[in-house]
Amino acid sequence: MKKQIIKIIIDNMEYNVVPNIEPKDAISSGAFVYSIGTNLLKKHGLEHWSIKCGKLDNSIAGRCYFNSKQIVINTVCLYLMDFPTIEHVILHEIAHGLVGRLHGHDVHWHLKARSLGCHAVPKLKYELQQIDKDIYKITFK
Repeated sequence: MKKQIIKIIIDNMEYNVVPNIEPKDAISSGAFVYSIGTNLLKKHGLEHWSIKCGKLDNSIAGRCYFNSKQIVINTVCLYLMDFPTIEHVILHEIAHGLVGRLHGHDVHWHLKARSLGCHAVPKLKYELQQIDKDIYKITFK
């Protein structure tokens, strides 16, 4: 079976890539996020929190919502990131949940993220624009 190739444009350079997963596999990848995320939430004392995949307004990899006690992983990540990277994003957001909303990416957050095994890299912001059927432009901010 021929793999779908999409064109990604980053900093005006064009790359032909095979997405990490086929679109039909997004459901199983979402199940992976839910499964690993739920286990990590429980492991780190946030068993009353939930995790899901969804579209994020400002095109970031993940977001921690304190009021609803929920972590959302951007669905786009399922196509652009491998599972270990997605797990890292989940740990990044769990660190936010553990230290609280007032800490952002300060030293308290960095220490907590590292203690979880997260590399403590601040949020990766990007804009994904679909130009044509199989052509996407990614702009990192």
